[in-house]
Amino acid sequence: MLINYNLISIQERDYLYSNGISIDYINISDKIKLKRRRAKNRISHTTSYLNNILESKAFIFDSIFTGNPINCLQSRLSNEGAVYYKFQCKSDFFLICGDIWHEMLGIYVEESDILIYFNEKIIPAVNINVIKSFQSNTCLQIKPELGILIQQVQFAHHLWNELSFVENIVRTNLINNVGKILILSEPILPIGELFPELAEKLIYLNRESVNSFISKKNILLIGIGDCYIPTHLSDRILLCGEQKITFEISEKFKQFFEKYNKIIWVSVKSGGKTIENQIDFLSHFIRSAHNNFDNIGFILDGFNYPLISSQDVKHWLDLRYSEIIENDIAVINLIKEKCKDIPILDTLGCQVFESIYLSKFVDFYVTHQGTLHHKIAWLNPINGVIHTNRDNMNMERRMRPGEWESEVSLKAHYIPKQFLGNSSRKHKIKSNIKNERAIAYNYSIMKIEAVEWIVSIMKSYI
Repeated sequence: MLINYNLISIQERDYLYSNGISIDYINISDKIKLKRRRAKNRISHTTSYLNNILESKAFIFDSIFTGNPINCLQSRLSNEGAVYYKFQCKSDFFLICGDIWHEMLGIYVEESDILIYFNEKIIPAVNINVIKSFQSNTCLQIKPELGILIQQVQFAHHLWNELSFVENIVRTNLINNVGKILILSEPILPIGELFPELAEKLIYLNRESVNSFISKKNILLIGIGDCYIPTHLSDRILLCGEQKITFEISEKFKQFFEKYNKIIWVSVKSGGKTIENQIDFLSHFIRSAHNNFDNIGFILDGFNYPLISSQDVKHWLDLRYSEIIENDIAVINLIKEKCKDIPILDTLGCQVFESIYLSKFVDFYVTHQGTLHHKIAWLNPINGVIHTNRDNMNMERRMRPGEWESEVSLKAHYIPKQFLGNSSRKHKIKSNIKNERAIAYNYSIMKIEAVEWIVSIMKSYI
């Protein structure tokens, strides 16, 4: 049975009571609602329990049957990335927490098959195989060791939510309460090189082996979900990137940067959530900027590889992203063809961390909204312009991706809505929000008007 915690009826209360459950014992704040899911204060509030676990070295949660605090002794990871926490009282119940910020999503009672979910937009799918993988608590007498989980494949969430959390608990010494750091993914840089002081705590696993490992080693798995990138982390990544960047790429870009007074970073993107007239718009911008500023060079930035740890990984990435890579190459070549007499380099073949490091030397950017912007602007104080579709421009500015997530980033300018047109072409996007539109519109840009506006903005900074 599904029960919405926030909209619970009298009949549902009575049904829970008949199963020994009191809704009054579930102390979940209204702030857990996801009406403003990306809001900084909301995320900080809903993930504060993670720091409480680390401070107390235990996960204590009130029983939904008695209201008394219970100590969690077991957790499990689902294939979807959610973490399940088992609590034993009159009947077993399971707290389900999300995969990115690890906010509390719902409580499942196995015996009566009841799922109480905390937000009307997200209903966690209960993974019965995960439920069955838990051991009987009667076998567990020893307090488990805490272990944190690093699992994000997408570099922006890895940086924003995971690495920022690690940086903060290192600086507050809460890392001393963590026994193991379980690593499933390192899309930017090796964790052991970013945080050499943590080398002895690192355990590399794949998703299939996590539950077996934490069961055998008696580890309580804690997901991590911070939301603000501190300056200290930016410094770590840039320093480590400088040490790890390949000599070939370093020299090629170093010579380019030394040759030109100002460097402009321009993103390209094929497929969805991009500009319909991208080639015409970007080539017109590059020509106009080149005519308005002396001794200026351009970097075209598209898809970058996550961290390549071996040639086997490189081969797998080439196969997985072959279509994106080929499309980006085609776009970049067409722009270069239209701007033959203008100095242009591109980041094709670079890894994400290399583009992050190279952007340190950039003077201005024009990028798509999203990861193409985050990659350079979250870790470097660069001025620039973002373009996106009308739907995103209709959002409150503080809710747009890239607005507040980093301590060092500067506020971007957005191409005004009057210069944009939504395309009829739609792009399906992944969404775990119930009933939320899972499409994103491409868009066109009025190239003459928008480029004149961008150049006027550039003149304030260059």
